[in-house]
Amino acid sequence: PEGVTSIGNDAFSGCTSLMSITLPEGVTSIGYYAFYRCTSLTNITLPEGVTSIGYYAFVRCTSLINVKIPGSVIAVGEGIFSGCSSLVSITSPLASEDGRCLIIDGSIVAFAPANITEYVIPDGVTSINGAFDGCTSLTSITLPKGITNIGRYAFYGCRSLTNITLPEGVTSIGNDAFSGCTSLTSITLPEGITSIGEYAFYSCTSLANIIIKEVTPPTIGQSVFDETNNCPIFVPKKSLDAYKTASVWCDYYVTRIKTIEE
Repeated sequence: PEGVTSIGNDAFSGCTSLMSITLPEGVTSIGYYAFYRCTSLTNITLPEGVTSIGYYAFVRCTSLINVKIPGSVIAVGEGIFSGCSSLVSITSPLASEDGRCLIIDGSIVAFAPANITEYVIPDGVTSINGAFDGCTSLTSITLPKGITNIGRYAFYGCRSLTNITLPEGVTSIGNDAFSGCTSLTSITLPEGITSIGEYAFYSCTSLANIIIKEVTPPTIGQSVFDETNNCPIFVPKKSLDAYKTASVWCDYYVTRIKTIEE
């Protein structure tokens, strides 16, 4: 009804028979998991004035085809369309030309995954924040020059992803960014990388090699690499001693760290 100003966390979670909903003008926020697993919901239009959408707000809305999001939105949590396997377009002043990406201040914050196996991220994007979480059919993605940050959960659970090239200029990789990318066979981290979040490459069980070009060991979180996959980690030869003594990296030194020239 009129007068409602927010949709709370988990408000319609699990309403599997809900096919449509009309939100009144005056709603400014959508809470996290607000429409989780509303599997019969096909379309939704958010009114002008909505400024924030919580993380995983529409996760596993498997019948969702189109979403209309106003330009008033300024904050979006990660994974809002994770598992929305039928979503083909995002209609918004903030959307990319192809209607696939929702972009706020240079950061991709949401993605329509239906029927996509390969994707080229448009120029001008500098960051990814959980947008491709759960895109299980995605096999290849091209990142633009100018991107600097791969945020947390950026490609979480992209189990078909076999190939990705991180361009020069990427400086940080967030927590769980590539966790669960079980088909990823190799990864090269460019010069200039300064931080890698915990679990960034955890459960990447097909990784055959990891190449790190940065001479100064990046700050690294715990359990970045899957402990059951002992593929080599190649570092610059002149930096071997630095990686040998650096925090956390030293744990990989004996069994996994080798030099690029080997």
